[in-house]
Amino acid sequence: MAILLALWEEFEPFADRPAFRFSELQDRVGMRDSGQFSYHLERLEGRYVAATDGGYELRDAGLELVQTVIGGAAIEDSTLDPAPIDMTCQICGGDVEVGDEDGWVYNRCTDCEGLFGGNTPRGTLSKFDLAPAGLFDRSPAAVYATAWVRGPSDSSA
Repeated sequence: MAILLALWEEFEPFADRPAFRFSELQDRVGMRDSGQFSYHLERLEGRYVAATDGGYELRDAGLELVQTVIGGAAIEDSTLDPAPIDMTCQICGGDVEVGDEDGWVYNRCTDCEGLFGGNTPRGTLSKFDLAPAGLFDRSPAAVYATAWVRGPSDSSA
């Protein structure tokens, strides 16, 4: 877990993922024994950590695991009431808010009908499937960024 946390601490949504050389990552984790460190890193490679030409970086599954542990998704029942974010609607230029409803995070325009009709709330511009860990102790803007990192849901909303 210390390896995943070290990689996560440098993670920035929408930015290139930082890659760390073996020795740099080992120093960040604080494990002296390189054989023991190598053993644990190899167990994470593939599913949680990617070995690239630039070094080691956190994969999506590793990011989700860290978010789950840190956010306490199995313990917390977090929610987000609709709240404004620093965005304007690409359709009408109106104000945009983010909130969760029935296990989905919605990005909505407060002024127009949005992009989707049907079963989505009025003004829906996008929706995301996000575990409660993604909501826990985060600002509305951070929830929106986290949801985008995970990816939008089916475009048919």
